[in-house]
Amino acid sequence: MILQLALVDCEKLRGGLLAQPVNSVSSLAFVVAGLWILVRAQQHIVDLDAITIGLAAVSVGVGSVAFHGVAGAPAHWLHDTTLLVLLGLVAAKHVGPRSISVSRAAPVVGIVAGSVVLASPNSTTPIAIMLVLCVAVSEVVATRRHSAHLIPRWLAAMLAFGLFASWLGRTGSVLCRPDSVLQLHAVWHLAMAAATAWWAECTILVAPSARSVETSRGARSVVAPAQR
Repeated sequence: MILQLALVDCEKLRGGLLAQPVNSVSSLAFVVAGLWILVRAQQHIVDLDAITIGLAAVSVGVGSVAFHGVAGAPAHWLHDTTLLVLLGLVAAKHVGPRSISVSRAAPVVGIVAGSVVLASPNSTTPIAIMLVLCVAVSEVVATRRHSAHLIPRWLAAMLAFGLFASWLGRTGSVLCRPDSVLQLHAVWHLAMAAATAWWAECTILVAPSARSVETSRGARSVVAPAQR
């Protein structure tokens, strides 16, 4: 069952240390992205939201390596749960109030995601698609209302490219080459890991700096009249 799930990602299953070496190694991009977010979080005042996203990204990488490299039911659960947690936190930031704390939402999102995957292992893909659509709709609505949207156009383009690569990298696609060292599913890993780091930079890591600038401007506007 689990081996069949791994086969949908095109790359041929091998008998070595890693069942799908290209997809396994490329999964480490999420670990790199998560560590980068954690390092960037240290440059702010204990940014728990950034730390939460960084840890979620690292978890996605670990789960993906386990799924593509080792397989097995626990690896499948870890892969799907961590992916839904990361997408759930992103959706919470976009669909919920913009002031929502990702770190506070994480335990609830984690429990729900883990329970859903445990109860219905085949529900991951439709739920992931639904979460992505929620984020996309929220950004379209924000743009049409001329309110602040969180995803820059180039980041949206990168996300679209990653999703397209994932779709083209499925087993049965005209571009699927099971024996090739160039796997489009690996391209999906690289694009989405980079997009995760970029998203964190745009939505969470920049926020404290922006707030501090506004605070300093407000302070100067209050102090300035008193000096006259």
